Amino acid sequence: MHVVYTVQRTLPAPLTGSENYIYDLGRLISESDRVTILATRGNGDRPPNPDNVGSGEVLTFPERDLRSLGLALRYLMIKDPTGLLRYGVAYPANGLLHSWSYGYWSPKMYEWLRAAHPDVLHCQALPLATTWVGWKASRATKCPFVITPSLHLEDPNFGLPYIGRIVRDADAVIAQTETEKRYIVRLGVPPERTWVIPPGVNPDSSRRGSGSRFRSASKIAPDDFVVLIPRKLKEKGTFHTLAALQELGKEGRHPVGVVLGTSPWPIQRSLQSWVAKLSAVGTRVVDAGFLSEQAFRDCVAACDVLVEPSMVDSFGMVYQDAWMAGKPVIAADCGAIPDVVRDHENGILVPYGSSESIAEAIRCLMDNPGTAQRLGERGRTETLERYDNRQLAGRVRKVYDAAIAHREASR
Repeated sequence: MHVVYTVQRTLPAPLTGSENYIYDLGRLISESDRVTILATRGNGDRPPNPDNVGSGEVLTFPERDLRSLGLALRYLMIKDPTGLLRYGVAYPANGLLHSWSYGYWSPKMYEWLRAAHPDVLHCQALPLATTWVGWKASRATKCPFVITPSLHLEDPNFGLPYIGRIVRDADAVIAQTETEKRYIVRLGVPPERTWVIPPGVNPDSSRRGSGSRFRSASKIAPDDFVVLIPRKLKEKGTFHTLAALQELGKEGRHPVGVVLGTSPWPIQRSLQSWVAKLSAVGTRVVDAGFLSEQAFRDCVAACDVLVEPSMVDSFGMVYQDAWMAGKPVIAADCGAIPDVVRDHENGILVPYGSSESIAEAIRCLMDNPGTAQRLGERGRTETLERYDNRQLAGRVRKVYDAAIAHREASR
């Protein structure tokens, strides 16, 4: 079987959770099947890392970076009270124009897919431009089409009409939680074409990083309480968490915040403003940027709690990273996250947007190290029991067989 995946970027670019999901899955499927991963050169012309997909191959294609045009269109859509731009310009043509605001669009990738005729095409999260390309190519060639949409259930941008059309066109849909499956079924996908398969972890890589190495490099004292904020995005709860640190600072509590990831300049500017605010109350924030895999593992080992109270996660793979290191997590009680994080069992849930609740959760863990240890250990045990990726890969292969059968029956 020849399985082809589309993804926006490849290493050494900084990857999102949904991109890592595709590479992890491709690595596992390549143990028994031919795997090709298609990516755009969204981070320059640096060559991909061949070790990233086992025996599979990564092909990169030149892109047309139309995000500025797409983002401008998106801004005008928001400001247009008539809805004319939204329903008269952006959504027709199956969402082509709107897809530009979510990634690098590559006509060459489309041409390759039209000529290759793989046995299965598997795309990742919507609504990236590469997903649109894969969907259109699969419709043209009648190739079995599988999608893991990773829908952000609380995000209004994921209620777009063409998203429903792409998902309904799929021969098989992989939801990551039962909550996401119910949402997908409401979009019109038959339940028998929807599977629930969460992302997995590699038990063999369960070794922890060196927390002392990260603390030393970042000049963080051994006894400092460290709050890890893994993404620089408003909808991920980044600034709500920084506001919680400010509240704690005013009380005389000064945990060190560590913020990861890359971001557009407006978000980076907002972060710098918050760093100054927190410095004024005696709280330090380390902007660690994008980390290599080993450095990220060291960073997680150095933290005392991972805080991502996000409204835009269909699962939250970063929680698995924290649990594999035995760390507690704080997450938002919205969308599909309660399917993954259970309040005071393997983490703490807070209302989305409530900096007061985030501060109270951090305060609880600072005052009760035994509770923090219990939550982290419970998360690690359950992650190893429930999310072994070798078992999950076998389930995905069955989905591919079902997708091929559905496509053949539809001809």
